[in-house]
Amino acid sequence: MGTILQGVDALDIIRFVENKNKRIQATFLGEVEKIIPRDSEEFGKIRKLYLDYSNGYERAVLTAIFGDVEGR
Repeated sequence: MGTILQGVDALDIIRFVENKNKRIQATFLGEVEKIIPRDSEEFGKIRKLYLDYSNGYERAVLTAIFGDVEGR
């Protein structure tokens, strides 16, 4: 079914995914900020929606790799 990753530190994978996600979030929100003022209500709503979905995606990726580590 899956591939066993040998010689790869799980924490390195987690850090990589988290760092990549944070960079993508920052880039996306920076581009949105060029269009919509940061202090506007619309920007706040877009920011919340995007961060919720992208963080959910990050959790899904890590769950797909490592299984349910949060005990839910």
